[in-house]
This record gives sequence, structure tokens and C-alpha cells, in this order.
Amino acid sequence: TPDQLIVPFKDIKARFGLTLETIKATENNKQAAANGLEYEKRRLVDDIEWHRNRIFWGYGQGILGVSATGVASTAQTVKDAGNVLNAQSCSNNPARYIQEGMVLALQTAGTINAIGTVSSVAQSTGTVTFSASVTTTTGDLFVLGTSATTNNSAYGKEPMGLLGLVDASTYLSTIFSFDRTAAGQTFYQSGVATSVGALSEDFLLRKIHNQANVSGKRINQFFAGDDVLREYIKLSQDARRYNSDGKAVNPDVGVSNAGLNEDLLFCGIPIAVDKHAPYGHLFGVNTEHLFFTSLVDGEWEEYAGGPGNMFRVAADKTDYEACWFTFYNMVCDRGNVNFRLSGITSSVDSGLGVAS
Repeated sequence: TPDQLIVPFKDIKARFGLTLETIKATENNKQAAANGLEYEKRRLVDDIEWHRNRIFWGYGQGILGVSATGVASTAQTVKDAGNVLNAQSCSNNPARYIQEGMVLALQTAGTINAIGTVSSVAQSTGTVTFSASVTTTTGDLFVLGTSATTNNSAYGKEPMGLLGLVDASTYLSTIFSFDRTAAGQTFYQSGVATSVGALSEDFLLRKIHNQANVSGKRINQFFAGDDVLREYIKLSQDARRYNSDGKAVNPDVGVSNAGLNEDLLFCGIPIAVDKHAPYGHLFGVNTEHLFFTSLVDGEWEEYAGGPGNMFRVAADKTDYEACWFTFYNMVCDRGNVNFRLSGITSSVDSGLGVAS
């Protein structure tokens, strides 16, 4: 009997708090109270969007980075942003998914060894400084944790992302309780090419055609990062035309839009670009077989007092907090309609555009 996909709903929860002092300071100025509340809600929503965006590119494990050298110190060095297995992600901005103020669990597989709060981070060099000394072993995982306990983290609890869905066995041999390497179940394996090197039109066309021959379906969407988009734009340099006086036919010497205002296309297939994409990667997917399934799209938790009461008293404090939550996951019902290219030669600036 073949395995069945068992897709769990994964939750994302976030909260913000207001001190009693803030509440008292604004109780005679309703507009000031409303402005303060709206500001805190907007910050929370921005943080949620940042993490959901990062999660989209991962494989459900929640790994932000890997310890490069184990040490007992406030200063730790990470490598392999997102635990992505290619040279670009190891050597370029290895702490790109870690931000100041994050609470991180440092763990060996599922075993949490320490919890620490990030006081500063140099994303380009991978140096993460904690507010107190923590002890790591080389290869330990850096995962979102909680400040209240040392037995909880996001490891293995995040929704699925593209690296897990568009895969053969690099990251997940078994996904949603389905072993895609088992006999008769390889239709869930995506086409994977590593160490691609320089991007070329011929190579892209071959991958599109090969995957269509395997699955009977053609991709209709590309996903990539800015670095790969720039490599794609370079493919058109030789085709740009100039007048006899040396002026460009189009005074904008770049590719029209260049993916800045709308998606660029390759053979009519749009290329969606995002800053959190793993470096040197290009995903080709058929969106007819890619699904976002949601139990709760996102809402504020309500407490005693009826609908609209979104605040609760924080434990052992005179503060109040509100909690936002969502339950969802992303799933693909046919892996072999998609492909992933990694190790594409690309240029990445150090420490730029990775923090926000």
C-alpha cells in the first residue's frame, strides 16, 4: 500500500505587550493610545511577515544557521544560512536570517543545549553576540527559541517551504509521512541539479523540457533571489542594440523593469524574486500542483470579556499582552512537476539588504 500524504497544520504565533505605565500615560488621550496600539500592532505584523517569508524558502525545520566552531562564549560564529547546502550560503552573509533581539535555541538535532538572546549580529561575517555566554558544539543548530524555558524551540515545527517541497532527498527523503524514495513513490521527487555554475539559456530550456518529459506538465513559475535574477539579466547583454552613433536604442540601458516593478519573464514564465531566497538557487514550479492550505488565515486571540478583547494580563507582571496566530501549511501533490537548480554562479554583496 503506498504511503499517504499527512499534512499537519503548523502554527505561527506572535505577541506584543503594553506596560501599565503606557496605558496610564495615555488614558486621558484616546488618540495617543490608539496611535501607540497601532504602532505596536504594525511592528508585530511586520515581524510575522518577515518570518513567514523566510519560512517560504525553507524546509520546515526552522534552522537559521549552523555553528561553525563550537565555543563557550558570548560570541558565536555561524555558517550555512538556513542550513542550505551550497557554497554561496556558507560563505556569503551566513547570519542573514538572524537579527538583534532574537531569542535562539542552540541545539544538537532535537536536543536543546542552551537558550540565548542576540545582542548584536554581523550578518556578513556570521558573528552572533549573545547577552550572556552560551556553549555550543561545532555543527549545533541555531533555531528560534523561547525566553521562558529551555525545552522549546521552532525546530521541526515550521510550515513547509520550497526547499522541502522541490526536492528529491537532499533535505527531506520523507515529507508529510511520505517516503518519496520508496518504490512506486518517486513521482514525488523533483528534478534537482547542483553545482550548476554559469546560468545559460540552453540549460534552462533543457531543464524545463526534461521536467515536462518526466511529468507531462510544464512549469509556469520561477522563484529566485536577486543574485540569480542579475545572472539572468546578463544573458541578454549581447542582444542589446545600439544606434550607429553609439547610443542605446532604449536610453534605459538596463533590462526593462529588471524585476524591480514587475516580474521578468523567461519564455513567458514569470520570475518571482525575493530577498530571503537561498543564494544561487532557481526554482521552477507548476503552481497547479502547489497549494497553500490554511485552517486560520490569521487573527487575534480573544480572552475573557467577549469578542474584541484581545489583551490578557501578562504572568507575574503589571503588563498586558495580545497574541496573533495562524495555522497553515504549504503542500505539493506532485513533486516531479518541479525542479530546483542550485550552485548557480552569482555575485552577492556582503551585509547589504539582509537585516530588514
